[in-house]
Amino acid sequence: MGNVGYLSEFEKQIRGGSATEEEKVFDFLNQQQGVRYKPRDVAQLTDIKTNTVYVALMRLLEKGKIRRVDKNYFVPLPARVVNPFELIANDFDLKLPLEIGEYAKVSQGDLVMIAGEKSAGKSGFLGETALLNMNRIHVNYIVTENVRKIAKRFIQWGYTETEILKGVTFVEARSRNYDNVIKPDSLNILDYYNPVDGDFTKVAKELEGMAAQLENGILVVGIQKATGATYARGGELSNELSQLTVVLSIVDYRGDERIAQALMQIVKEDGMWSGGEGKVCEYGFTSRARGSRIVQTGSWDWPKRKKS
Repeated sequence: MGNVGYLSEFEKQIRGGSATEEEKVFDFLNQQQGVRYKPRDVAQLTDIKTNTVYVALMRLLEKGKIRRVDKNYFVPLPARVVNPFELIANDFDLKLPLEIGEYAKVSQGDLVMIAGEKSAGKSGFLGETALLNMNRIHVNYIVTENVRKIAKRFIQWGYTETEILKGVTFVEARSRNYDNVIKPDSLNILDYYNPVDGDFTKVAKELEGMAAQLENGILVVGIQKATGATYARGGELSNELSQLTVVLSIVDYRGDERIAQALMQIVKEDGMWSGGEGKVCEYGFTSRARGSRIVQTGSWDWPKRKKS
């Protein structure tokens, strides 16, 4: 009871603070509308002390001028009037490996999830997606592990540096600050997603934050799936955000050869062309020396017939 009515120096700062520093912090966030920053990132980019930035953020939150999701602060994008007919005039459909485009329609503004078990070809699938679309839309390829492996894979597949860099920009994002690397009008490929702090209960919220930044772009996210699990890590809720979810699984080994299956787990109704949801297709891989490129070996009528 002895501290009733007592304001700490920190609380006094929050209530009083420095209007100048607060305005600087708000101006910075307002110029980057929709992009989420941690206090230390704001401090580094504005050259303001971290404690001062934190105080300013608390005051801005109290005033309702910014929002916070987990430990990230941002100025939300304003609602805007749009002409949907004008938007679809320049629409295009995303090309995907394994002839998925015959069964599932993915267009600008959509989120696609590629959920793969270990060694099931998740990164290979994402790389193929980049190749299929790099001459149609700029590809923003976001890598959270060793970006050198991506370069080596494309070389093994027979592509030159010039061919790839003509249509693809690579972004190394080992810090996993995903919001700051999404390009609104590009095909964004995230290879692969892990929550910043390892908490997979936040998957749906973080994916929603990334997808909210899209305008004419598309977001294709690679995400882990435990062996034998039904859904990607993060659970069924993540599928609610996805126009298309493809699950990649290893089903057998024949010597050193991996036999895998792709399942179209989710195809949202407005994107269905030929009833793709629930269909399964078998695929394999080229040799490791040739980059373990995925190769379709079965049709989407599996197991009725093999691909001719």
